[in-house]
Amino acid sequence: MKVVDKFDAVRVFVRVVQSGSFSHAARDPNVSQPTVSKQLAVFEARLGTQLLARNSRALAVTPAGQDYYEAIVQILQDLDFVEERVLEGQSAPSGLVRVTLSPAFGRMFVIPRLSEFRRRFSDVAIEMEVSGRQVDLIEEGIDVAIRIGRLSDSALVAQRIGDMRMITLAPPAILPNTARRKR
Repeated sequence: MKVVDKFDAVRVFVRVVQSGSFSHAARDPNVSQPTVSKQLAVFEARLGTQLLARNSRALAVTPAGQDYYEAIVQILQDLDFVEERVLEGQSAPSGLVRVTLSPAFGRMFVIPRLSEFRRRFSDVAIEMEVSGRQVDLIEEGIDVAIRIGRLSDSALVAQRIGDMRMITLAPPAILPNTARRKR
């Protein structure tokens, strides 16, 4: 039995127990009563025990079925809760993001945009370290590092976010005579 089939069978079993009949359980997912019956028979065979005692007139949960039902209902509730949390997290970012970035990049590009970021993502807290020092991201618990320059060999994932041209400027008075431009 495939993993997806197992979850389907578990949910069908719960619907049968909660509704008290195969035909009522079959109405929820728009499947036939024989399909529900067959799916549960295969599931019981896989488990090696009978979960439901049934005949043409009655349906009863066996002691093993009751134990299984009580445990699985809690698991399904926990699964639904976790899925809901994950979906909420995808729709609205929240939590702490620890960032390290170089002073020049932070001053020029990040700090001027912080108020707009905070307005858009009010549930995200940012802890920012503005420093040129080399940081061990994993050891220091840093989520994002923004650096200028080439990435040294690393097992970390890097993404180029832009290019910067660097030029050196100085007043002519401090440059050696040979480096001065003649006009």
